[in-house]
Amino acid sequence: MGYVSDDPSKLRATLASAFQQADVVITSGGVSRGSKDYIKELLSEIGEIHFGEMCMKPGKPSTFATVAGPEAQSKLFFGLPGNPVSCFVTFKLLAAPALERLRGLPQADPIYPRVDAELAGSVEMDPVRPEYHRARARWESGRIVAESTGFQRSSRIASIAEANCLLEIPKNKGTLPKGTVVKALLLPHGSRSLAPSPEGFPGVPRP
Repeated sequence: MGYVSDDPSKLRATLASAFQQADVVITSGGVSRGSKDYIKELLSEIGEIHFGEMCMKPGKPSTFATVAGPEAQSKLFFGLPGNPVSCFVTFKLLAAPALERLRGLPQADPIYPRVDAELAGSVEMDPVRPEYHRARARWESGRIVAESTGFQRSSRIASIAEANCLLEIPKNKGTLPKGTVVKALLLPHGSRSLAPSPEGFPGVPRP
């Protein structure tokens, strides 16, 4: 599809062309509440929007829709946020798992290993939305320790550049202290297996 300007007629034509060529369409940007965010409006003309917001951080305006294809087979649409970190996180959590299932990964197999990780430092919680906090996991004395990649603003690409996991931080007031154990989704690196091995988990450096 490439880059498309915020013009409803151009976006409408581009989406129509994309759905003719592909079974899954993924876009970035145009799904929030700005005056030039037209994606949801255009999707409602040609398909069914199943959700247009998610209670998560980052990625609140993420959108999922289906459009009827040939022989009543639905085509999938993922509208990801425009901010780069939000786009990265929501692709990993929403689009990538769907693509893995479509290419034959069994439902019982996890996309990402979900493990216990001990916080290397304190992490502030959001009182409204649970957060997928970008962090760097490592093996330390027989356990996984995760260190935040720093300031988590959704436009700060540095927060994902060094990340190899997403920490599941619950919504609440206050701060999780150092040493708190939380769930972590380990992200794949290259073509390495996502499953745990006798040597540990892929992407988690061992001492």
